[in-house]
Amino acid sequence: MDLLAAVIGEDALVRGALADGLRAKGYGAVEAGAAEPARALDERPDIVVLVLGSSDFESLEAVARLRSAVDVPLVVATARAEEAFIVTALELGADDYVVKPYSMGQLDARLRAILRRSRRRAV
Repeated sequence: MDLLAAVIGEDALVRGALADGLRAKGYGAVEAGAAEPARALDERPDIVVLVLGSSDFESLEAVARLRSAVDVPLVVATARAEEAFIVTALELGADDYVVKPYSMGQLDARLRAILRRSRRRAV
């Protein structure tokens, strides 16, 4: 297990499917609900995928809380495609934003690109 991804979100079925997809791509994956992200963050993930729901306030608040809690890349995955929502999530600290439907191939490529850039900055 080379890279560990934390998948955080309210919907356990969506979270589980995303974690399974990441495992199939070779990641280790830990899951946690949005109300209890520490369960996954305690595992010291290399990257966090935050699966957002439809509530504006709670979703954007989760981005800000996670960014203040971890200094690893943070990717938002959601069905929300409104420009204002995307811009706000990025301004609050998300490193990338993917809109459903997306393929696991696309998500994997984005995660690996972000991880390459973050590792270069750390050196």
